[in-house]
Amino acid sequence: MEGFAAYLRIVRKRGPQPFWTPVAPLHRVVSYPLSYLYVAVGLTPLAVTLVGLAVAVAGAILVMGLPLGSPGFYLGLVALNLGVIHDACDGEVARYRLHKGLQDTRTYRVGMFA
Repeated sequence: MEGFAAYLRIVRKRGPQPFWTPVAPLHRVVSYPLSYLYVAVGLTPLAVTLVGLAVAVAGAILVMGLPLGSPGFYLGLVALNLGVIHDACDGEVARYRLHKGLQDTRTYRVGMFA
């Protein structure tokens, strides 16, 4: 696998508006290294989506089940945010895998639906 700079050239979004929300550039600070790790480990975009879903659900359970201001409540907020960041990671992993020919476009369409 190539270095991190080469990886970024492949996975960065192209187009006039590369970010959907004002906080997306902050999320990319975490999502690029995290997705690079996922690619190095060999996870598929669907696996990254499922990990993000599990983290977000765990965060929602903590936020809804614990009193406001408790350490677990704040841990839940962090987990929810990490779930949102994983939503960017799966796209980055998919762009890399499609670029390198590691994934079939039919599999990519299933992942887009997920």
